[in-house]
Amino acid sequence: MKKLITLLIFSTNIIGFSQELTIVEQNYNEAKKLAKKENKLLFIDFYTTWCKPCKKMDKWIFQDKNKSKKLAKDFVLLRYDAEKDKEFHLSKKHHVNSYPTGIILNRKGFVVNRKYGFASENIDELSKAVYEFTDQSIELDKQKKILKGYSNTIKISNYPKFYIDFVNRDNTKVTRSEDFKNYWKTNTDLTSEEYFSTLVYFAKDVPINIANDFLERKEKYTELYGETDVNVALVFFSFGKFEDAIEHKNEEKFDKAVEFVNKALSKESAERMTSLFQKQFDEAKKG
Repeated sequence: MKKLITLLIFSTNIIGFSQELTIVEQNYNEAKKLAKKENKLLFIDFYTTWCKPCKKMDKWIFQDKNKSKKLAKDFVLLRYDAEKDKEFHLSKKHHVNSYPTGIILNRKGFVVNRKYGFASENIDELSKAVYEFTDQSIELDKQKKILKGYSNTIKISNYPKFYIDFVNRDNTKVTRSEDFKNYWKTNTDLTSEEYFSTLVYFAKDVPINIANDFLERKEKYTELYGETDVNVALVFFSFGKFEDAIEHKNEEKFDKAVEFVNKALSKESAERMTSLFQKQFDEAKKG
């Protein structure tokens, strides 16, 4: 009897260990169903066909049976071409514009964790980056933590048309349009996920006062959407301010950009960014 029990336990472990990662291509609804059925988290891998790091991650991790087995126990993978977003609108909801981007949803469809870019100099570094992200996500899920600003539904009609058109690549010249300019003047629901996603996506192009208001609300945005997204937005706001100063060769604007970046970023990041743009600004003035 003991031998039989031991054999059953051993067999069960072998089956669990040899489980392959469930991969769904592009179909969000199918991926959600499978994740719920298998009682697993959903890993959304946002990629594009031209993204070289995305191809490395797919080949080295997801398509490698040994590497992907480590993910199979806890995740269903949705590989999602971010430039084919007209059906499920995931790129819009999650304001994805860098690749690869990884987003983890819990069994109810709420955002647990997200990461922009995965180190890919070699397979060991890439594996480490992916596993650190997934291990962290598993732990956050155990603690029942989510990024509470994001709902588990997608209401595409709540997003501005210029944003939808831009992400769909139906119109990539929206930032100088009247609709774009008016959106920041008239929108009052400044903590909604639709406003936040639009804001982060166009952070380099928004009016200066919007970036300043964001910085004042940094604590609230962090509470709702997490440090990662807030820091990404602040970095791009800083880029926008410096680039505007350089374009106009305006010393006062450059000083304002330095003031902003010193408040928005860590001391090290602020100094590094200021030094980089100072060189560009000096060269622009000479020209």
